[in-house]
Amino acid sequence: MALGPFAGLIYTTILIVDCLFFLFLEWWMPREDMDFVQEHWKPDVFAEFAREAQNSGLVEEVSCTRSDVDT
Repeated sequence: MALGPFAGLIYTTILIVDCLFFLFLEWWMPREDMDFVQEHWKPDVFAEFAREAQNSGLVEEVSCTRSDVDT
């Protein structure tokens, strides 16, 4: 690596340890066995819950506009 004789060795070692760690995780819990969330929140539903939380006093201020949410 072009990072120098000392730093390059450290970064390469960290990269190898990371790869081995993620290989271990993939072996221990394969992606096929994991549960994933399939439902996505609609911005209008989220805004309604935010207003209810603000009205009930659970939170002080909620700022949720249509432009804050990526659709």
